[in-house]
Amino acid sequence: MIRRRVHTSKLCFAFFSPLRCGVRTRLRSITSQNEGYLGALLRGSFIRGSRRRSTAAFSAIALALCLQSAAPEGASLPDGGAVALFPAVEMGAGGAGGDEAKALGNALEEAMAGALVELSFRVDRSAVGLDPGGDLAAEASSGATAAGARWAAFATFDVADKRLAYTLRVYDAPENALVASAGFSAYAGLTALPLIEDSAKAIAAKAAAYRDTARKSGGGPVQYRISVTSPDEGASVYIGDPGAPSSRAAGTIRDGGLLLPYVPFEKGTRIVIGIVAKDRLPTEVPVVLGDEAPNISIPALRKVDRGNLLIGTGPGRLLGLGATYRIYMRPDWNFIFVNERVFAGYDFSPGSIPLVHAETWEGLGSYLLFPPRSPFRLGVCIGCGFLFSFSSAASPTSDSSIFMDVAIIPIEGFFEYRFKTGPTLWFSARAEYSISPSGLLGLGWIGNGPPDLSAGLLWRF
Repeated sequence: MIRRRVHTSKLCFAFFSPLRCGVRTRLRSITSQNEGYLGALLRGSFIRGSRRRSTAAFSAIALALCLQSAAPEGASLPDGGAVALFPAVEMGAGGAGGDEAKALGNALEEAMAGALVELSFRVDRSAVGLDPGGDLAAEASSGATAAGARWAAFATFDVADKRLAYTLRVYDAPENALVASAGFSAYAGLTALPLIEDSAKAIAAKAAAYRDTARKSGGGPVQYRISVTSPDEGASVYIGDPGAPSSRAAGTIRDGGLLLPYVPFEKGTRIVIGIVAKDRLPTEVPVVLGDEAPNISIPALRKVDRGNLLIGTGPGRLLGLGATYRIYMRPDWNFIFVNERVFAGYDFSPGSIPLVHAETWEGLGSYLLFPPRSPFRLGVCIGCGFLFSFSSAASPTSDSSIFMDVAIIPIEGFFEYRFKTGPTLWFSARAEYSISPSGLLGLGWIGNGPPDLSAGLLWRF
């Protein structure tokens, strides 16, 4: 329910009667009840100034006070979209028309605020004044959009020869499109009150009709702002893929959330909300915009990988273990690896002599498919290594029981599956080729062609 503190017609009659009749005692009585700015200004202009000048100033001040009293108090209203209401702009006298013009500007603002609130708009009056010599529409629209308001509203006026000429405007801020406009010319006094009120109600009605038509048709821009919640304090939020040139910075997570600035997306539009934080993997959340404002909850971002430790084994190396350490050049994508494997070759037959192998491999690797946050990832590696073999028996062709071979990895493919918690499962298939004709293995494919298979667990840090 909208309540008015003082009925407009009664307050105007209380001010208008002493002005017409010249009863100064009644005027001082009313003034004493308003000890704020308007009351002090009213007494000074009437008592110390000439009658002619003070009458005009008194009328303007009374008009502002009437409209301010008629403005509705805060109430629980349906959300009709935020309106950035800018201070009224005086177009004549370089914006320095004195107290009379200032009071009339305040009256225009109060009338617009009251009319817009009555039709379920949320009025934001924190906007700074517009430049009378600039592009008022563009300046107001950009200012409203930056403040997260769907609409921009302002009044322009001029006071000359005791005549007030004014125009009230409402713009679709993101489109810089005029939605409603009304204006009139009247005597710069209390007689302008009903005209100003009618004009304010007219533009509010036009703006509300424009808003409601878009809502009923199911199309048109949305009327709300999107909220995002995240446990990553200080993370940057983007509208669009954070890495794309077309993305737009929307703000920073503070106290676990962020209210995004208003953007006039069409209903049914699919957008992407991206979030980025230092030493965390960025993520994007797709959203399809409907009639209600979405509240997007983004889980904690995963820490980027600076290194990995892999432990595993494979066929032919069951009597041993291998460990691989990765250092990332590009987090979660490109890395350098060092692989150490120690195992014994033994067939458990009578008279068999174990052959101990120690292998050191180095190389480069990279993920090829699927993003870092995906549970499945595929990649490849290349590299080279030194293979040492130790035996308790000498070779028929050598007196030494220690052998060394040099080999290359032309290609190694690997696959990883990440669980929601705990380590990651990995599997690899490696092709190995010996390039040491004098070693134990000789020149050729190690293992006579089949790939070297391995599997194990991976820890990230």
